[in-house]
Amino acid sequence: VMDLQRYFPLNQQKAIVMRGAAWQVKGADWLLGLLDRPAGALPAGGAAPDFQVPDGGGNAFAGLVVRVVALSHLETPQAIQELTNVTRSIADMQRCFPVQSRRVLVMRGNDDQMALADWLSKQFDAPAGEGTKEFKMGGAGDEIVQVAFVNALTPQSLMETVNAIRTETKMQRVFPFPPGKAVAMRGTADELARAQQVIQSRQGK
Repeated sequence: VMDLQRYFPLNQQKAIVMRGAAWQVKGADWLLGLLDRPAGALPAGGAAPDFQVPDGGGNAFAGLVVRVVALSHLETPQAIQELTNVTRSIADMQRCFPVQSRRVLVMRGNDDQMALADWLSKQFDAPAGEGTKEFKMGGAGDEIVQVAFVNALTPQSLMETVNAIRTETKMQRVFPFPPGKAVAMRGTADELARAQQVIQSRQGK
């Protein structure tokens, strides 16, 4: 998350040695302070104050945000990994990692990516949902993100629905979330309208 390559554990001493730019070391120390706690130390469903990558010095990551989000409902490693995969793909956020032992996600991105990642977490780290939820993205692309809770009988059926949506709409960002029987999609209003038609045709299958 801090793009810090010189970072090594000394297991016998329970210590970590690191080398990097001042902001990287400061950020790593901040992150350690949050993660080196018992599981559940962060309030479930909440987030600690963000770490803001500082401006200056030609830093290519200036202005980006690092965030640790505690999960409240997702408990299994598989479910937490599924949320990680969907967040990376839908929000174009490569710096998003689960810490299974602490039931948290650690991520880095710009303000728009963080807003979308937070919204996705709220949809999936929650009791079973229903219907379709929508998030309107900013920017010139005029794209929309939808989470549709579907009546899929099996994980295989859910994946078949995803494949059908991809085929019919040509959208590339369509991903299943099996723990919640949901599909996450990102596209234009017309593409998402066609996706809803596919979902309706497959309800109960």
